[in-house]
Amino acid sequence: MTERILIKLLEKTASVRLGVVILVLIIAASIAGTGTAYDVYHSWWFAVLLGMFGANLVACTALGIIRGTTRVGSLITHIGILVVLAGVIAGSILGTRGILSLEAGEVSDAFTTDDLTARLPFKVRLEEFRIDWDRSAPHLLHVGVMDAGVRTSIKVEPGSTYDVPGTDYRIEVSRFVADLLVDREQGIISRSDNPANPAMLLLIHHAGETEKRWVFSAHPEFSMSKDGNIDIIYRHDAKPLDFASRVTILDKDGSTTSAIIKVNQPKKHRGWSIYQTSFDVARPGWTGLEVVYDPGVAIVFLGIALMNLGVFLVLHRRFSKSATR
Repeated sequence: MTERILIKLLEKTASVRLGVVILVLIIAASIAGTGTAYDVYHSWWFAVLLGMFGANLVACTALGIIRGTTRVGSLITHIGILVVLAGVIAGSILGTRGILSLEAGEVSDAFTTDDLTARLPFKVRLEEFRIDWDRSAPHLLHVGVMDAGVRTSIKVEPGSTYDVPGTDYRIEVSRFVADLLVDREQGIISRSDNPANPAMLLLIHHAGETEKRWVFSAHPEFSMSKDGNIDIIYRHDAKPLDFASRVTILDKDGSTTSAIIKVNQPKKHRGWSIYQTSFDVARPGWTGLEVVYDPGVAIVFLGIALMNLGVFLVLHRRFSKSATR
């Protein structure tokens, strides 16, 4: 009697239709989570969905064992899937991730996650943050002369002079500043060689007069023009090719570890992964590092290995049968 009730319960739980519905919900939630800031994978309801799918798979496996229809390869494959689900659930419940913000020279173990502050089991000091820029981007001046009805774009280089076609204006590129900063004592200087805030000093020659005008790629709307007849917008769209943080990790036992963290080269330390994620051109020396702790990763890899073994055994059995016929 008890066995019959158990089998009935397993049959209800092992419903293929139920399994398909749960799987569709998991896939839909995963797809929706990629397009929003909401962390689907660490939500309680996503863990419940995974648990329900695992229960469905356990029931299917148990029914197969009771009825004697489950082979070794299929059993190992099912166990592998269950181990993967267990790893994902462990990561969802026990894992965490957040952003560690650092200025050059700063030491911290505090990171933010969902507007909360948490602590790493070690500290990180930012030694240097470096951006490698694409310096091949052209310098473009988009010029409009009102009375002549002329609008044109001119590719320029510092130290050269250019005629504006159809007008008697000439534009001389007197100076280029890659990363402009206005210093009280030194005036206009460049904070670095990186084109983080590019600007040009133009000498505009017209009707025997010369106007000095600064133009700014990052702030094209800002103008200090005297001659309102000529409008100039400067564009220098240099893109970062790569950016990296050179850090020192300080453990509580006094030991230190040096590392360079890039976008595709995270640093793994004591079960944590540290990823290079963001920077701010307006704040040289600042970096945003994503810190991730996921204890389920090793379990997931074990499950994947079991799944591969199970599939191999299933295919090996089928090919062996075909060869003996």
